[in-house]
Amino acid sequence: MSISKICDQSLAGPLFSAIDFGVVGDGKTDNTVALQAALDEAAKQRCTVYLPAGEYLSGELKFGPHTGLVGDATWAYRSAGGDSAEA
Repeated sequence: MSISKICDQSLAGPLFSAIDFGVVGDGKTDNTVALQAALDEAAKQRCTVYLPAGEYLSGELKFGPHTGLVGDATWAYRSAGGDSAEA
């Protein structure tokens, strides 16, 4: 698998793209295995994993030492009680 570093240095250190590990931000795909693979590789190289804008589903993840996870500054609200337009 080829690993592309997005940039050489940032405040978070070198970044790996989670997309290179098969992560999909469609809000439907379980990304647990792919995200864990990205985090494991990042731990070996003391890097941070980058997630572009999207909706990512995942189970429990384990972070190694000197490993980070960053993404674009976006947000969305999902109500557990139904449509927020209903009052």
